Amino acid sequence: MTRDVAGPPTLHSTDDMQRLQEQLALTLNEHSTMVSALSISNEELLASNEELRATTEELETNKEELQSVNEELRTVNDQLSERIGEISAANDDLGNLMTATAIATLFLDRSLRVKRYTPHAQTLFNLIPADEGRPLAHISHQLDYADVRADAAAVLANGQALEREIGSHAGQYYLARLAPYRTGNDQIDGVVLTFVDISERKHAEEELARAYTAEQAARIAAEKALQTRDQFLSIASHELRTPMTALVGYAQLLQKALLRGSGDLTKMIERVVRQTKRLDALIDQLLDVSRLQRGQFVIERNTIDIAALGAQVVADFRDTLPRDAAAAVTVVGPAAPLLVTGDAARLEQVLYNLLSNAVKYSPLGKMIQVQMTQTATEAVVEVVDQGIGIPTSSQNQLFAPFFRAPNVGTQASGFGVGLYIVREIVERHGGRIDVESTEGVGSTFRVHLPLLEPTACIVVEG
Repeated sequence: MTRDVAGPPTLHSTDDMQRLQEQLALTLNEHSTMVSALSISNEELLASNEELRATTEELETNKEELQSVNEELRTVNDQLSERIGEISAANDDLGNLMTATAIATLFLDRSLRVKRYTPHAQTLFNLIPADEGRPLAHISHQLDYADVRADAAAVLANGQALEREIGSHAGQYYLARLAPYRTGNDQIDGVVLTFVDISERKHAEEELARAYTAEQAARIAAEKALQTRDQFLSIASHELRTPMTALVGYAQLLQKALLRGSGDLTKMIERVVRQTKRLDALIDQLLDVSRLQRGQFVIERNTIDIAALGAQVVADFRDTLPRDAAAAVTVVGPAAPLLVTGDAARLEQVLYNLLSNAVKYSPLGKMIQVQMTQTATEAVVEVVDQGIGIPTSSQNQLFAPFFRAPNVGTQASGFGVGLYIVREIVERHGGRIDVESTEGVGSTFRVHLPLLEPTACIVVEG
């Protein structure tokens, strides 16, 4: 088997040659155009390479700058982290300080709204977390401080701090200090209120004041006691000397009369007995005062008809008076008994002392009346006189031991202990005594004793 092999094209004519030349020319033109295009592309590529190289160099420069900026940012970031740590630590310190401090502190903004507060302020102002941002005027508190908002507004307006001592509803005391809240550039941006508990100091001051007052009162009382003692010694020496002088005088007269075998011995002996009884009564009064002050004054408890006792005391008392003076003493009492519980001898002493005072300080012949009545719960005994009366300024001291009203003078006898003994006896019977008196008109002494049974009251002729 044979294979046909193709040979080069065969030019069969001039036309074929011409066409071939044209094709070659066209191919050459295309090749030339391609070469030109490749040349242009090569130039453009070279230019692009130059630009790329410049860009690369610029990027390298920017990269270095970026690395430098990154280093700076890293340094700044480290500094910020350190600063944030310091601020966080400072905030922790502030938070712990606010929690641990015993000073109640309240921060207000420029609108006087609550910004922040310590636990002690939370208690004083009854605060809860929801109260942050609320106006101070809407917050109730436990302080006696009605002007707290007005004071805060004044501090905000004038920038001057102020202090006040205030109390609380619980009886505590606080030193309140209101100061402007200043920013870093010294601008006022609110008010800071602090409340320091000064209760111990105030209580100590009050105790010191009470102690000073007590010391002053004790000093005055001591001075008064010394004055009273001096007055008492003067009165006692006079009162005791008078009957003693009389006793000595009568004893000497008796001695002379016995030696002469003449004279009215009976009258002299009666005078000696009378002065002896007077001296004995004075000594008994002093002993009663001593027993009262030592707590050794004994009261016996028995059922007593105070109406009958009063009538008997008046009758016995009349017997000791001159006829004209005795006629001026009358008694008014109930028909039925006025029963009380007490010591008959001591109640008799009360009535006798009141009658003695009425006679002592009344002009001769002026009426003196003893009235015995009752209320629903008390037996009431009144001794009414028309004597010199008692100055109003002296009535609150009337029942003090050794006190004598300034209008008494020196002519009246006694130690000034009779009314003191009367009051003590009455109070030891569960009763009380009061007085109504007008100077120059007379006095009414009224004794109230607890009554056992109610009775009807009638007038008994004196």
